[in-house]
Amino acid sequence: MRFTNGDDNSTALYLGNASELTSDYSMPPVPPSGIFDVRFATDKFVEELGKIHSLKLNSATGQTRITLHNARGLKMKIKDAIDGTIINKEIEEGTEIIIPANLENLVLETNGIIPKTYELSQNYPNPFNPVTTIKYQIPDDGLVKLIVFDVLGREVKTLVNTMQTAGVYEVRFDASDVASGVYFYKLMAGKFEDLKKMIILK
Repeated sequence: MRFTNGDDNSTALYLGNASELTSDYSMPPVPPSGIFDVRFATDKFVEELGKIHSLKLNSATGQTRITLHNARGLKMKIKDAIDGTIINKEIEEGTEIIIPANLENLVLETNGIIPKTYELSQNYPNPFNPVTTIKYQIPDDGLVKLIVFDVLGREVKTLVNTMQTAGVYEVRFDASDVASGVYFYKLMAGKFEDLKKMIILK
């Protein structure tokens, strides 16, 4: 993310996957008032994707422009940390937004890299007793259903039935009250449907 103030001074903050963050990335102490400075509230210039982060902004001169570079499908939302007002609902590659001069504390919400395809992963562990995790990804916002069925096609449990934004999700299935046996779980999102088998072994 590139931050530029009214005097065309600029600085950058970065987001990366947790596995890529191997250094400390700490910044020098906050400079005196009147000097342009942008940093995460942790006093770092690099933080993890897919989390909510607080930003500290000292524009020094007027408004601040924010642009995204090398976003790889990343989408972000920026809010005023004081009253929760949404400054911009969605920032994508090439988007430029303006932060008013009086805002110094911001909240940045990131949803990680947006998948390009639908995918339903095999649950893990499998077989399991009594808890397993199901992971799936959706490239578009919409209604998502994830339902467990028995071998006769009868619905056993609805794990997800709600509107979701594009992203990667994990759902925990607790089968404490379900008998041992072979079951199926089905993901339905938009026109996409996929079915996978799992085994409860008690």
